[in-house]
Amino acid sequence: MRIRAWGRTDVGRVRNENQDTFLVADLSLKEEGGGLRLEPGSDHPGGDGDPVFSPGPQGALLLVADGMGGPAGGGRASRLTRMAVASAMKGDGGPRTPEGFAADLRRAVEAANLRVRREASGDPRLTGMGTTLTLAGLLDGHLFLAQVGDSRAYLFRNGELAQLTRDQSVVQELLDQGAISEAQARTSPQRHVLLQALGTSAEVRPVLTAQELRRGDLLLLCSDGLSGPLSVDKISRILEKPGSLQDHCAALVDAANAAGGQDNITVVLASVEGEDLRPPSGSVSE
Repeated sequence: MRIRAWGRTDVGRVRNENQDTFLVADLSLKEEGGGLRLEPGSDHPGGDGDPVFSPGPQGALLLVADGMGGPAGGGRASRLTRMAVASAMKGDGGPRTPEGFAADLRRAVEAANLRVRREASGDPRLTGMGTTLTLAGLLDGHLFLAQVGDSRAYLFRNGELAQLTRDQSVVQELLDQGAISEAQARTSPQRHVLLQALGTSAEVRPVLTAQELRRGDLLLLCSDGLSGPLSVDKISRILEKPGSLQDHCAALVDAANAAGGQDNITVVLASVEGEDLRPPSGSVSE
């Protein structure tokens, strides 16, 4: 399996600080080189096109985290989560099984929750800090997702963009009950009220899902600074256009800013290819 990937984060047009973060990492990456690691502030690994890598037996990792808790805490919570997850997902170098990989993702989420809580307990200024986390693991042609909060994962296949995660938020519950419409949800005063986040309680229950990847699949992870102002149709129209993943990341961020840029905006894109992957057929659910 070969993965092309890129990520971009932007402060938006209203906030003074960017409390989002992201990560793209080959978990088999060695200190001496090879593989890929992208995070905010990292240099382009070289060349004019999108970075490409073939993940080793440890798999690949993508994440988006959206911090909260005021100027002192939100950015720190998301960065601590990125570091804690990356550290927890380092394996022993041998091949992972799908079952073991999924279990490792859950443990990584729990480790990040503990790391954020410990940090907050040592500094009164950080009381209440937390972060969302949407974590994607790619291994042997399969996608594993672990989610806490309302940062989202989508899959773009055959021109269809399907949301793979479900927001863990008050607004999502109101939508499920039919109490509000999609249009009302976008402007609801409760749209930022989460049912759970990392660092805000001793126990966290990540929602884990898994599915088979197909040749040409495009995975999108994003914070609500993107998914809030942009509809699925708008995102799809951008992804349908020719261009690199870097072009698409820039276009998505620009579109969110053009829609007001009310929040920090983060997007990670990863496309997969490989002869061992089955060709796409039908919708994402097929």
